[in-house]
Amino acid sequence: GSYLLEGLKPLSARGKKVVLNESPSWNPAPSADAVFTDQQRRRYGERESEGEAAVELGLITKGRFCKGEGTNATVNWSPSVGLMVDSEGRPQGYSAELADEAFVGLAHELIHAKHIMSGDFKHGGDRLDPKSKSGKEELRATGLGK
Repeated sequence: GSYLLEGLKPLSARGKKVVLNESPSWNPAPSADAVFTDQQRRRYGERESEGEAAVELGLITKGRFCKGEGTNATVNWSPSVGLMVDSEGRPQGYSAELADEAFVGLAHELIHAKHIMSGDFKHGGDRLDPKSKSGKEELRATGLGK
């Protein structure tokens, strides 16, 4: 855990931050989303979905020749539920019976947050398809991808 948090320090020194919110009980699924920095908000204006705008503007995604500039990140997570997966490792929902393993979901989302903050997030296609950009991002966040 501390190694993961240490990896966020250099990004924080460059003005990026991650905010951790507890997910509501009606939607306990962990997630990581892009949020404009104050400077980006001044530059691009208020947006209904800053996460979608960050992708469209290339702020969080790696281009062909360089990374995006990165944004702030928000992580939503519930310590009350853990992820259920099938025999292939595909998500099948969340269970309070797996709450002891909820920290795994937090670590996974913090890795996504690090990629969002550094402008190195892979986005596009079905996240359950390992050949899509989003699928490759999921593999990276589990330690199985590049």
